[in-house]
Amino acid sequence: MDENEVILKVENTSRYFGSLAAVDNLSFEVYRGEIFGIAGPNGSGKTTLMNIITQVIPPNAGQILFNETP
Repeated sequence: MDENEVILKVENTSRYFGSLAAVDNLSFEVYRGEIFGIAGPNGSGKTTLMNIITQVIPPNAGQILFNETP
């Protein structure tokens, strides 16, 4: 198990609902064995981000890679 292995990569991801930017140009990486959290107030885009990562909704821009696979 390589602790330096990226298992989730979010690259320049955005999601808009009309003119509202729910997620705007977000990028981060999660490494194997890492505990990673997303925090923020109501309406900050946490659920939208999870829906993008789990492919419930598509991003308007950017990409999500899980184990290097889109």
